[in-house]
Amino acid sequence: MAHEKIYQDPEIGTVTFRKSTRSSGVSIRVHPSKGVTVSVPMIMPYIAGEAFFKIKRAWIIETMARQKERYKDIPQASHLGCWGQSRRPDSTRRIGHGRSYH
Repeated sequence: MAHEKIYQDPEIGTVTFRKSTRSSGVSIRVHPSKGVTVSVPMIMPYIAGEAFFKIKRAWIIETMARQKERYKDIPQASHLGCWGQSRRPDSTRRIGHGRSYH
């Protein structure tokens, strides 16, 4: 069962607040096609994620503008693989025991 809350921000658009058993702290991800996701640890209330989102709102808007400029000449979702896996050169995959390969 997914533990999610959806919030519509007037400037940013859809923001997904997602409870995660793997999170040890609140984190924000800004993806050009998937939008903004705020991960909240299971033991923390959603309101803590919402407060963090409000603090980082200006940073999110700046990041979205940077991404828009970076991908302006690329058709939407062209940097995604057939199952939505990132194929961008700056993505890192973890293989084995903590070794990172680009």
